[in-house]
Amino acid sequence: LFMSATSKDFTLTKRGDIWYARFRLPDGSRSNYKSTGETAKSRAEKWAREYLKVGDVVENENIRLQSFAKDLYSWDGEYIRKKRLDGKISQKWVETKQRLTDKYIITHFKNSPLTSLNDNQVESFRQHLSYDLQLAPQTVNHVLTCLSEILKQAKKSKYIQYVPEITKVTLDDRRPGILTPDEVKQLFFYTEWKHRVSYLINLTMCFTGMRAGEAQAVQLKNIHPGYIEIEKTWDTEKLELTKTTKNKKPRVVAIAPPLQILLQELYDSNPHKTPDAFLFYSDKTEGKPIDKKVILKYLYYALEEIGVTPADRERRRIVAHSHRHFWNTYLTNNGVNKFTVQNVLSHSGDEMTEHYFHSMIDDQKPIMLLQEKFFKEVK
Repeated sequence: LFMSATSKDFTLTKRGDIWYARFRLPDGSRSNYKSTGETAKSRAEKWAREYLKVGDVVENENIRLQSFAKDLYSWDGEYIRKKRLDGKISQKWVETKQRLTDKYIITHFKNSPLTSLNDNQVESFRQHLSYDLQLAPQTVNHVLTCLSEILKQAKKSKYIQYVPEITKVTLDDRRPGILTPDEVKQLFFYTEWKHRVSYLINLTMCFTGMRAGEAQAVQLKNIHPGYIEIEKTWDTEKLELTKTTKNKKPRVVAIAPPLQILLQELYDSNPHKTPDAFLFYSDKTEGKPIDKKVILKYLYYALEEIGVTPADRERRRIVAHSHRHFWNTYLTNNGVNKFTVQNVLSHSGDEMTEHYFHSMIDDQKPIMLLQEKFFKEVK
């Protein structure tokens, strides 16, 4: 039995005891039948009006989150092809988005219909990421950004009526803390480390400002008298070298003679003698650099030796990246030209005049003197 239209925007029909609504679409056609769940026509009319207030009319209610999201960030997919035209995005950025989607969003919502995601479910997911999985706030927000993008695309395709409210978590100041110069001296010159390679990579990071991935990526061919070439970084997710550094620009960092001697000893004792062998090698996995977990494990042991307890370390946020922040701060406080600091640490910032290779090393003489100062003071 087909009932007359109660509004130009929808019509009602009764099947058995339940009223169903069909809505007018922008092109003039009608949507598929949608159950109002109501047995009374007046309540069915109210349901239909409320439905229209919520948002767009859903044209296909059978789309599942898993099937919709699994290839959304495909490099050659429709969504990413458009974004590639709209602005600069990298394939690594796209791969990270898809990894977060697969690992957290699809794993959580699985084959749920897109239409089942509402404000309450999204908030429950946010709390799951924060409290159950205990992800860092920044990671939670990255995942929520992916979910927002998925749902916005679903709405654009008329698979959901509206995008549920997604509230980001508050980001505390999570910048790594730094050790004091005295603590650095105690850590590297008066403490017996339990792992030689871990000691040397932490020492090198502290006195060059290299990122952990950059230090892991240093190969024997990158070591030269007085300097190290930084050309690539180690991808901890894929366990492979990237094609370029983080900002896609190779650079060199100067190393003073005392540090050079220690690295030369490691170079000479390296069990893998090919140019492509890693300087800071893994003693467990051939052909790989030392693992980040090993770097941190022995750093934390050494910190305890100088009185920085796990609770202190957590409170002060002392991590591997703290070395980089320490060196940046130390150079700046000792009057090194900010452009030289930016160049050595590969910071984005004021544009630098391009230097010839030998000029870059000359610019870093003040840095080499500061490196040497540390070593001399502890003799």
